[in-house]
Amino acid sequence: AQAGDLRGVVRDANTGGQLQGATLRIEENGRTAVTGRDGGYAFLALPAGRYTVTAEFVGYAPVRQTIEVAETGAAELPVSIGAAAPGEVAEIVVTGTR
Repeated sequence: AQAGDLRGVVRDANTGGQLQGATLRIEENGRTAVTGRDGGYAFLALPAGRYTVTAEFVGYAPVRQTIEVAETGAAELPVSIGAAAPGEVAEIVVTGTR
């Protein structure tokens, strides 16, 4: 079976800045990746096919995009996400102990 890679950079839609710590998930297989300092991510050795990728970052509205991954080489999927509108941010629970 042939496999390709999926790579890209997650950026703030308003400033163009790279977002470190964004989470990306491939819906079809559940694989996840977290962006590095440069906003970059990679899913390696994906079987050829069409995938739906969801990108999430705290305080930003999630983004879903679809991409076709070829049998060899790397597919590029740049992602731009914008700040969530008021009331759209998912609940955040912080727990602390002493």
